[in-house]
Amino acid sequence: MLPLELVSIEDEIPMTNSLKVAKFFGKRHSDVLSKINSIDCSEEFSKRNFTLANYHDEQGKPRCMFQMTKDGFMFLVMGFTGKKAARLKEAYINEFNRMSNILNQRQNSLMYQYNKIIIAYDNASLNASNAGRALAVLGKRVKPELQERLEKLEAQMQLVLNFDNEKADHTDQSEMSALLKP
Repeated sequence: MLPLELVSIEDEIPMTNSLKVAKFFGKRHSDVLSKINSIDCSEEFSKRNFTLANYHDEQGKPRCMFQMTKDGFMFLVMGFTGKKAARLKEAYINEFNRMSNILNQRQNSLMYQYNKIIIAYDNASLNASNAGRALAVLGKRVKPELQERLEKLEAQMQLVLNFDNEKADHTDQSEMSALLKP
């Protein structure tokens, strides 16, 4: 473990910042900021691994710093040399791995799994309730209305043959049906 709290977890991601790096290396923070600003990496890598943030210095004045991921940190300090740089690189790798293991243990814990299943169960119950309500509406209101309309259309479509009625050629279907009802 490192003598300083160099790594913290933010939004489930191990992170560090330019202040911690400057303090560990004994550098001026402004020099570390300049180094980060001049890093020769892609814009995509920079956006993914370095985030500009604010802090208040010991006099209460707002100042800028960079939050960085493990990859951002490693990219930055790979250019640093000396025993302290080598020790820091090794220590950071160990610390990031330790934090990753903590996250993995948390995700694999029984309580974490239980909570995930509870959420899935609650979502399934809600979906089933909504489906049940929709089926009730279909069964009680929509289906009977459609059944009635189908019966009316079937009655209108039914051909009536009337051999005894001379008006058969001039009578529409509904009138013919009415004539044949007892």
